[in-house]
Amino acid sequence: MLDAEIRIDEDQLSELILQQINAQLSNKHERFKILKVQYQLTGKEEQILKNLSSEPRLEAIPHRYELVVRTVSDGEFEKWEYTFDDQGKFISSLKFAKLNPDFLEYL
Repeated sequence: MLDAEIRIDEDQLSELILQQINAQLSNKHERFKILKVQYQLTGKEEQILKNLSSEPRLEAIPHRYELVVRTVSDGEFEKWEYTFDDQGKFISSLKFAKLNPDFLEYL
């Protein structure tokens, strides 16, 4: 089983998918900023390589979206990894371990 991730810009997401993701993040957090967006391709290595070589449009290949998001909830800064399906529906989230930075972060 292979997990290939391809980094993309937030503006490469369709408007509808981005709206769905933003709505779900807004329901969970007071404020948030998307730091990183990736296509996540999962499956057998041969199938992923075949799809990548035969299909020039990434959105046509079965995928998920993986996002790294910095958030503020109840006055606390946190960093999360979220996974959404190819329609923008929530699949899972993972909170990063808390670090004590020696600098201020602004959202």
